[in-house]
Amino acid sequence: MNKTLFILINTFLILSFYCNPYKLPDEKTVDINQTAFAHYTAGVELYNEGNYYEAMTEANQAIALNQRFAQFYQLQGDIFRAQGNNTAALKAYDQAVNLRSNFTDVYHSMGQIYFIEKRFEDALRAFKRVIANDPSNHEMSLEIARCYIELNELEVAYNDLADYRRLKLVMNEDLVPEYYKLLGIVYYKFGRFKDAIPQFEKYIAFYPDNTNALFLLGTCYYEQKEFERGLKCFNKLISKDNTIGKWYLYRGIYFYNKNDYPDAESQLRHALNLDHSLNKAHYFLGKIYEAQGKVQAALDEFREYRKSMRETVEANELEKTIFQLENLEQKKEIPD
Repeated sequence: MNKTLFILINTFLILSFYCNPYKLPDEKTVDINQTAFAHYTAGVELYNEGNYYEAMTEANQAIALNQRFAQFYQLQGDIFRAQGNNTAALKAYDQAVNLRSNFTDVYHSMGQIYFIEKRFEDALRAFKRVIANDPSNHEMSLEIARCYIELNELEVAYNDLADYRRLKLVMNEDLVPEYYKLLGIVYYKFGRFKDAIPQFEKYIAFYPDNTNALFLLGTCYYEQKEFERGLKCFNKLISKDNTIGKWYLYRGIYFYNKNDYPDAESQLRHALNLDHSLNKAHYFLGKIYEAQGKVQAALDEFREYRKSMRETVEANELEKTIFQLENLEQKKEIPD
């Protein structure tokens, strides 16, 4: 290679380098918030699928990247709640509302947990926060009324239900079935059984197999001396589950009021075989034996009933009955 050619080649290479310099790829910046939200989205999908373990992994990764996003803690709380860990769920929900004080969905979830745990005052506070942040959520008045019912503040519960009804009528919206059930319970606890009956009937028209409503309706019928209608409720309950002693107890009460003592005794004994805690059965057995002149058997049942809370009969009335039967039994033992 001659000298001139060498110079030309070197010149070409130098010019090529400076005209087309080699560049490293541009660095791609990672958006941490976007990555965190991607984990959150994946966690929501897994949660909806019931895959709670992997959903929690995604939720935790989202929180690790961004500890200031309230919905991440909501998801974490929802997962804990689905797993039955209410304590951890409440802790996560607390984190969520600390970051977002108007997070109504989370307050609602907290209230539901508190209600299940019978922390009714805490449940009330949570439900009231929902309404404070979302006054249009009229259904929350039902949740609040339910808490007041449990706290036996029946007048307040009644007023909340009345407010709910008024607002729904103003807005020309239908009342939800739960309203009728709650109003029925308030009337029931007030001892207004005649008023409670149509409320439970309206609720059962929507939910004909609701056990609690059927039971309360049946007892209301009994209180109104409509034993045939009440028996239909208890027969339906037995057809749904024939292992519940309480249903047979009320069948026994039906036969007792019809003076059908053999059938009444059979039903009451069966009730006690299924559930030994049904002390009311001992009272009615005592009344049956008393009516049949079986003094000692009646005494045994009344004494057994006396050990309980005496749900049906006033204590002094029961003691009077036992005293009279004991005197009668003593007279039988004294020889002529």
